[in-house]
Amino acid sequence: MTDASPVDAAPRPKVRFGLRIKLLVAFAAALTLMFAVLSVFTITYVTDAAQAKIQADIQQTASGTALAVNANGVVQLLSELPNYDPENPYPTTNEQYLKFGSELFHVRELVPQARPYLYGVDPSTGELFWIATWEGLASPGGALDPGTPPPAGGPAPGGGPNPPPAGGPNPPPAGGPGPGPSAGPAAGPSAGPAPAPATGPTGPTGAQEVGLVGYREPVSASVDSERLARMQDGLQAPIGQSPFTNEDGSWIAAYAPVTGPDGTVVAAVGVDYPLSYLEDVRSGAVRVVVPLLLAGYVLLLILVLVVSTWLTRPLKRLTVATTRIAEGEYDLDLSEVLKTRFPDEMAVLAESFSRMAEKVRIRERTLTQQVKQLRVEIDAAKREQAVAEITESDYFASIAAKADAMRRRNDDPPAEGGEEPQG
Repeated sequence: MTDASPVDAAPRPKVRFGLRIKLLVAFAAALTLMFAVLSVFTITYVTDAAQAKIQADIQQTASGTALAVNANGVVQLLSELPNYDPENPYPTTNEQYLKFGSELFHVRELVPQARPYLYGVDPSTGELFWIATWEGLASPGGALDPGTPPPAGGPAPGGGPNPPPAGGPNPPPAGGPGPGPSAGPAAGPSAGPAPAPATGPTGPTGAQEVGLVGYREPVSASVDSERLARMQDGLQAPIGQSPFTNEDGSWIAAYAPVTGPDGTVVAAVGVDYPLSYLEDVRSGAVRVVVPLLLAGYVLLLILVLVVSTWLTRPLKRLTVATTRIAEGEYDLDLSEVLKTRFPDEMAVLAESFSRMAEKVRIRERTLTQQVKQLRVEIDAAKREQAVAEITESDYFASIAAKADAMRRRNDDPPAEGGEEPQG
């Protein structure tokens, strides 16, 4: 029993991808990368520009508010109320305190989502403390709460130099920063005032709200060290606060010093602004930019498909023609295959193939004739060789000798009167 020889495995067919598919995939990948980078760049640019504009506006608001604050009134308020009183965090009986509250409300009216506040510094310890905050004044029962009656012995709410409009200050917009824990984000680090534990009754203004801070309460109990340092810098010159995030959301802030006539810094104004606007800008950019970029992406892909088809169609025709030439059809007219009004490299290639096919056809015809002639010559040589082999054999020589003798006898006449010679 013989061992069967191993059968060679059949070669696997190679996967072929047409030139049009390769062009389409290559351009699609390049366009995808380009449009992704362009989308990210556009959205980032729009968002950064909006953030820079907000930062500039908030810093301008803080600087303008600091110029409007009466420095002498701040000095008077700090001298009249030198300590933090947890039982009376909102001293509404003080005329200067109400004036500052009115000014903060005026800022809130101009910039509805802003959170303005006023803070100072203890010259002996260098510790920052809150003076007045918009949320502390706007809280239920606060100094400028529209539903709070004027405190006994003090001016009516809004009696400062910039009183709010009739009917009380505008309430915060729905869903935006508002007074107290139930009306919006608390006045924590995001708004200057930070959460403070409730301490019970506070006199004529009602109980302190959770998430609010009072007059002269330390700032360090409400904000982190990084923001505290920026607020310290705000006592020296107008300065902005980089965006930060806490439990109330994302915010941006600016600070500006309040200086007296002699240039002495007596306090500082801070303004916080929610970055929810940036989210709206980013969402709007996504809604506008992304569909436009996608539409352009699809149109370019269609254009690439059309162009790749237009470029590869003549090449495909030429490929079919050259395949037929390889099979022996040398009489093809390739000028008809790549007929074009504006000749290009493909037309030159077709012309080259046409000349090559003509030369191959002539060469094949010449070779065919040469092969036929060589075959005739080979057949003649074979016949001569066969004849030589026959004529040169001994048998043929003996036959030839006998034939020659017979011809001689036939040619020689017999002798007269004699008999034929005996052979």
